[in-house]
Amino acid sequence: MWRIVLIISFAWKNSTAYQGNVVTVTDISSLNSLSVDTSGAVYATQGHKVISISPQAAVSTIAGTGSAGSANGIGTNAQFRSPDGIAIDSVGSAIFICEITNHAIRRISIPGYVVTTVAGVMGVSGSTLTTLNRPHGIAIDPQTRSLYIADYLNQCIRMLTQAAMQLSSTPTMTFFASHASTSCILNVAVDSSGNVYFTDACSNLVFVATSSGVVSNNLFKL
Repeated sequence: MWRIVLIISFAWKNSTAYQGNVVTVTDISSLNSLSVDTSGAVYATQGHKVISISPQAAVSTIAGTGSAGSANGIGTNAQFRSPDGIAIDSVGSAIFICEITNHAIRRISIPGYVVTTVAGVMGVSGSTLTTLNRPHGIAIDPQTRSLYIADYLNQCIRMLTQAAMQLSSTPTMTFFASHASTSCILNVAVDSSGNVYFTDACSNLVFVATSSGVVSNNLFKL
């Protein structure tokens, strides 16, 4: 049985660039998901907010009051409810967040940290073209800048184009028509060739969907 284990250290003691910069456990407790930009800064969802960790290990809240809510706004005036998946746009202009219990995708602009809702109906779950149902994971195609969303309870992967901010394909049909049996899609990733990788927690398998739409689970058994 193959397993993939990813270990991330925030101490950076063995790195010349980060030598002596230590982030304490208290600073980064209860993280949900994280993403790293091209400068080495880490962005993470934590509780009901979004934090950043600079290459110098400075931790700060960039968005969210820390209390559950759904308000858009600037920086710490905005509110989140159970933010999970996080992805940074390939050109570094925005951060995108999956909100599980708000059933929505939020966008945080860079710079300025202006929080807006770009997909889903805030606080409303559904299986229509414009609604999501407990989205968990999110990834951005580095070439097209399209977003791929693990729409967990709708049992599919959705695509969101940044140009139109329009969700594609109804969630009652899996985004990848050749594979309709995945039922617990939690996380998603996209490589530079446009291949989409996703995990199915029910089958304990990792799947890949090629840019031509061919889906295979001949990867790893978790």
